Amino acid sequence: MNLVNLQTLISQGDYTLNIPIYQRPYVWDKQQLNDILEDLNTLKLDNGLDSHFLGLFVYTKHDDSSTINLIDGQQRITTIFILINVIIDFLNKISIQNPSLAIKHKLPQEVMKLSGLVYREQDSIYKRKLKSLNEENYEDLFLCELVRPIEEDTVPNYEEYKNDPVHFRYNELSKIKASKRIHHRTFTFKRSLKAHLFFREEFLNKESNSTSEEFIQFLKGLSKKLQDRVRIIDFKAGSDAEAFRLFEVLNDRGISVSPVDLLKNICLTNGINQVQVTDIHEKWSDVMQKTLADSTDYIFFLRSSHNSRFP
Repeated sequence: MNLVNLQTLISQGDYTLNIPIYQRPYVWDKQQLNDILEDLNTLKLDNGLDSHFLGLFVYTKHDDSSTINLIDGQQRITTIFILINVIIDFLNKISIQNPSLAIKHKLPQEVMKLSGLVYREQDSIYKRKLKSLNEENYEDLFLCELVRPIEEDTVPNYEEYKNDPVHFRYNELSKIKASKRIHHRTFTFKRSLKAHLFFREEFLNKESNSTSEEFIQFLKGLSKKLQDRVRIIDFKAGSDAEAFRLFEVLNDRGISVSPVDLLKNICLTNGINQVQVTDIHEKWSDVMQKTLADSTDYIFFLRSSHNSRFP
């Protein structure tokens, strides 16, 4: 267990950072997003000791695996990934619209530094690093669009991105909604999309009330803070079983794990391998999400079910 820079965890080379299937969907709202942005904005770069503590991150990683499974800290890490991608989009916007200003302030180099944090490089091509294995309400579909690298060689409609980098990700999700792959209600209330829009609107407001030079310094300052001044405690769990036990007692900042999440986690600990864990999760989802109504008191349902079997 060590106190390290955030980038020590998220820039460990060519690996995938997985949010396991038993984790909740992304749930942070405007209050948590505003808190983390204010915390970063108040950091003083001229004070070498000034830093922001983001908390404890618990994960598992087998020696022969290129995957890190994030056990605690997924709300915070997802927020950071969404934020950094918004910063990249704004830096690219400036570079496209004003190349001479971008060269003067070395914005392409800044984009490369941030890309090294949130993307993994394979065969000289950037690929998405953060993935969610929880497909509830299209969790990973949204995440894919919000934190994926967008480059000319890998995105067929890259010209659309060049025309409007800041709105491209939202527009792409809107196309998916229009194709009826995403229900309108899911699209409207998805917290990960709301987080993206929150940061986007904050930066658009900042841009409209600043000179070009001031806005660039704001983006570069935020970039440096995220790279050098965000501290975490990283803890590598020795096994998946230990990770399950830790999940029962660890909460993310501001959002407590519900009793239903804890009960689901207890059920998942009975799986002796990944196949069984996945099977348990799917059976849980079939009952709790597909069979029961949204207004169901899940704890009452589980208690009644247990008592009927073991009176």
